[in-house]
Amino acid sequence: MADTANNRILLISLGHKDFFDDMFESLLARLSTGAKLKRAKTNKSALRFLTNEPPPRAVIVTDPALIKHEALLVRSHVFRYIRNGGTGIFMGHFAASVNPPDLQNFFNQIDLPWEAGSYKRLTHRLTHTLNPQGWEPSPGAVELPAQYTQKALFVKNVRPTHALYQTTPNSPAETQDIAPEILHNPNEAAVAVATVGDGIAAYLGDLNGEPEMTTITLALCGL
Repeated sequence: MADTANNRILLISLGHKDFFDDMFESLLARLSTGAKLKRAKTNKSALRFLTNEPPPRAVIVTDPALIKHEALLVRSHVFRYIRNGGTGIFMGHFAASVNPPDLQNFFNQIDLPWEAGSYKRLTHRLTHTLNPQGWEPSPGAVELPAQYTQKALFVKNVRPTHALYQTTPNSPAETQDIAPEILHNPNEAAVAVATVGDGIAAYLGDLNGEPEMTTITLALCGL
């Protein structure tokens, strides 16, 4: 584990829904075991946690309320935190509830061309294969799963080196009436990780909080 002086993980949940804690119970438990987990549900508390020293080892944005105009100051601090070497993770209800045009504008603000891609419904569950060209966790962090079956909102316009989990033409679908090659788009990723300034931004499109999401989030946090 990394140095305890920088062992805080901040959840920014400005649009928090109570069922998030039930849906992502395993993730929250694992994060709490490996780090000091803090949660901000207001702009004021988010700014306080973001400006405390040392900065968090990771910031996890759990819903799309950060995109709203009222959160402009918090959003600018999150982007500054990432550019200065932090890890920003956008997942959970962020992916499930975001308005597609807002998603594109949001990532454009940190010079990423990502925008909302296809939505693979439950009946089209695909196995997303780990991209060997993509981001790798720090030594000592949990090992990334080689495959990940999920229902997800994909992002598109993703560079090959930024696509951590994506489908292949041979990814199996649950239904037999749609050919996997139709569902496969090499321009899209269910999990994308990119360098932004001195830090990284990660998008996890999983809508149901599969076990692999927990593992990947822990790896992104260096746990």
